[in-house]
Amino acid sequence: MKKRNGFVSNSSTSSFCVYGWDMEYGDGKTQKEKLKELLNEDGSVLDSFNCYHCYWIGVGNQYDVETDEDGEALEEAEEPSQELMEKLDELVKVHNLPEPSFTSGTFYNG
Repeated sequence: MKKRNGFVSNSSTSSFCVYGWDMEYGDGKTQKEKLKELLNEDGSVLDSFNCYHCYWIGVGNQYDVETDEDGEALEEAEEPSQELMEKLDELVKVHNLPEPSFTSGTFYNG
């Protein structure tokens, strides 16, 4: 299986599991700008994810998956490691960010 963080391109089906923030429906421009600044800091644990119809910043996994004859994914993305989630939770405390949440799913990326 090919495992990638961030945007997955040139694939037929992608699976994702992200712990972080939905940037389409975030808590205003200030929070979005703060997250984007953190995303660009050297050594940050944060990554960006284009997940079908949404854009998330957080920690997680997104990768190509095989499908059965009906187009259903044969596997789902794994949750991010406990270590990464703890690092993200520490960023929440240090930078007074809103509570992160989980999103996951599988989508056709054709």
